[in-house]
Amino acid sequence: MRTIGMSDYTVGEDCFTELPAALAEYGAKKVAIIGGKRALAAALPGIEAALEGTDVEILETRVYSTNSTRANIAKVVNSPACQQADVLIACGGGKALDTVKTAAIELKKIVFTVPTICSNCSAATAIAVVYNDDGSLEGYSYPNRPAHIFINPKIIAEAPAEYFWAGVGDARRRPGAHRRPWPGSCPHLFRAAVYLRCSGS
Repeated sequence: MRTIGMSDYTVGEDCFTELPAALAEYGAKKVAIIGGKRALAAALPGIEAALEGTDVEILETRVYSTNSTRANIAKVVNSPACQQADVLIACGGGKALDTVKTAAIELKKIVFTVPTICSNCSAATAIAVVYNDDGSLEGYSYPNRPAHIFINPKIIAEAPAEYFWAGVGDARRRPGAHRRPWPGSCPHLFRAAVYLRCSGS
């Protein structure tokens, strides 16, 4: 039997201000930040600003590559900074988050997620997709669910349009998901992004 709890989550354009308190709950003093290139460009300034002046040290900021393959997972596992970190902060879309979540199994690390697109629900789930180097499906890994999700709707709303519409499709294909979304799920992110796009924020 396996019991999976729900992730804590913080939503709002100022969500990263809660990061120090969330890290303190786990006694975390060292973090490594891993994500996609675009995702890090969008999220890192807010994360760094939130941690400035605290006793939390960013050991490394790493671009994970472009797919959740065994080779890219191994790069995270073998990173001295990721090995020393108390918490891994994963930023990006599903493949970036799945890379970090899978690496965290071997590293036995806590994972915080920062979804930057609304096309998937990796930020909140205890499952990850693993691909072969040629892009075909290898299988799945079953990490612990992320401990905390930081949802910045502005970052999500400003992502490229194709990810926004992928989120529409993902929400529509899940029976009942659009009627009973749970915190951190794709419909939740999608609704936040819709609000910001329509409000002109």
